[in-house]
Amino acid sequence: GFDYMAANNCVHQYYNVSYYENETGPRKIDGWAPVEETSLALRFLDEHLLQDDGKPFALFVGWGPPHHPYDKYPGQFNIYDPAKVDVSPNVPSEMEVAARQEIADYYGNVTALDDQMGRIMKALDERGQMENTILCFTSDHGDHLRSHGFCRCGDKSVPVSQAASKATPFEESIHIPFILHWPQQVKGCQQTDVLFNSVDIMPTLLGLCGIDVPREVSGTDLSHIVFGKEGPVPDSVYLQILGEGWPGRGRWVGYWRGVRTDRWLYARWHENERGPYLFDLQNDPWELNNLYHDPHFASVRETLEARLQQWMSETHDPFGTGERDPDTGMLLLGQKRTVRT
Repeated sequence: GFDYMAANNCVHQYYNVSYYENETGPRKIDGWAPVEETSLALRFLDEHLLQDDGKPFALFVGWGPPHHPYDKYPGQFNIYDPAKVDVSPNVPSEMEVAARQEIADYYGNVTALDDQMGRIMKALDERGQMENTILCFTSDHGDHLRSHGFCRCGDKSVPVSQAASKATPFEESIHIPFILHWPQQVKGCQQTDVLFNSVDIMPTLLGLCGIDVPREVSGTDLSHIVFGKEGPVPDSVYLQILGEGWPGRGRWVGYWRGVRTDRWLYARWHENERGPYLFDLQNDPWELNNLYHDPHFASVRETLEARLQQWMSETHDPFGTGERDPDTGMLLLGQKRTVRT
């Protein structure tokens, strides 16, 4: 569905990498990859405006950072002192020094990407496209950065079950930014606490553009929220870990499903080797006190379990009933079985 694509394999190396442009390549990237990726995006923008004056465009830029290796970013953005960064209360004390360094480098990556986002915004402004362009910034997942003792994949200092800096139901992993900028239609400097999931992005953008959402599209059109109008709002978001992942997410974090409301996080595993979890995010934002087995919260637990079951039914998710790969525990949904050697 793309007229033009420049891409490389996702190996999370941001120097000495190459990319393909449609069928042409590989072409080497000199320097930090997001700089060249942004330049390609701006070239596409200029070519589009030259060839299709007034015709709408859709442009997606997928930077790899911030992602380990955390220290691979331009040196001029290495401006954060590890001794001065805040460390979350849910970082184990024995990991605090390592966490401070990772967080400082993570911030350096974020600042370096801010610089590239600035290039995109400047280009839109200079070309007269800023006012009527919907500009979004988001991510595919968060990063634990040692919260709850989770380390990056491949870290030999922890058990493999803790070597996952993502793919958990904890806030550090699931709670990601979504920023929308559209000066011509939307007043800026607003914030909403409406629950918004990744599957809602496509139908919401279609709604903003006045395009009917196809019936088979998952997710909910929440464009009325953006416009400040009345309308239905989700009571929760459905959380899923899908697929085996690399190099074996089943061994990292297990297979789980969860529900996130404005106050509660509820998650349980296929064989509950890690849970279930019930956290009161209002009173325990760092998710330190699992309330699942507390009888005082039995009614909350039952309500959230019922909502989880409803989500599974609505999405035809065979989490509790489907056939699983005997080697990995992964749901078999028509894919080839994984064979470990």
